[in-house]
Amino acid sequence: MSLPATVQAALPATDDEMLLRKGEVLRRLSVSESTLFRMIRAGRFPKPCHPSPNVSAWRVSDLRRYFAGLAA
Repeated sequence: MSLPATVQAALPATDDEMLLRKGEVLRRLSVSESTLFRMIRAGRFPKPCHPSPNVSAWRVSDLRRYFAGLAA
């Protein structure tokens, strides 16, 4: 399945297991931190993983699935 060009441009073309930190995700989605975590609590956005205690990050593969669901 091919993602729209705008979505492909928003995600790195590298390894699907690459992690994007919270700041990168916020910038690529153009939403505030409170909006992002509201979307997560509502089940409308993937939950982050925590590679260390104070770091929130998302796998590129999870973000690709999220955007593919929006495109469908």
